[in-house]
Amino acid sequence: MRKINVKIWYAALVMALTMGLQSCGSGEKKQADATSKDGRSTASIDGEKKNSKNSALGDAISEEAMLHVASLLDNYLALKNALVAGDAEKAKSSAQTTLTSLEKFDISSLTGKLKKVYGSQLDMIKTHNTKISKATDVVAQREELDMLSMHMLVLVKTFKANQIPLYKQHCPMAFDSKGAGWLSEKRKIRNPYFGEKMLKCGSIKDSIMAN
Repeated sequence: MRKINVKIWYAALVMALTMGLQSCGSGEKKQADATSKDGRSTASIDGEKKNSKNSALGDAISEEAMLHVASLLDNYLALKNALVAGDAEKAKSSAQTTLTSLEKFDISSLTGKLKKVYGSQLDMIKTHNTKISKATDVVAQREELDMLSMHMLVLVKTFKANQIPLYKQHCPMAFDSKGAGWLSEKRKIRNPYFGEKMLKCGSIKDSIMAN
């Protein structure tokens, strides 16, 4: 399992978009957590929003593609929250749901740069979710989250998939102080690598505005 630092997160993101995108503190702020208008802290796209929009690359995104990537983000956030809670079964279920969604999506519906970026992330997203779905404990599952988060970040920013703000957060203590990151729908730090042991360890490194 490769470990990456924050700089590599940015480098990978910039490279993907061009193809086509520390001490331990709570990092908490007083601003209320962002939620959708019905109170859900999810990234789901409202069924009423039927019109296509342009990606970060300038290409038009179909409704099908928007819904697909938004569902991947929802599943990712559910998986991350399961790891915060130390619930291996829920993490496994979320990973399996992602794998099913990936299998059902017709990549031929994408064209040009969007197809290239999606394809460049697909194999690794499958790989990390497969490992999580087969793992029997949260320790093994947590080892996959850092890299999975990087690939999800590329898709989310490219497809503008988040309907609420997202926060890129980082724990400097994870994996013997090598550090690891994750995406969250909440500003409040809830550490998926340590759970209750070090729940508030981490800080916000970046934010992604709602689309």
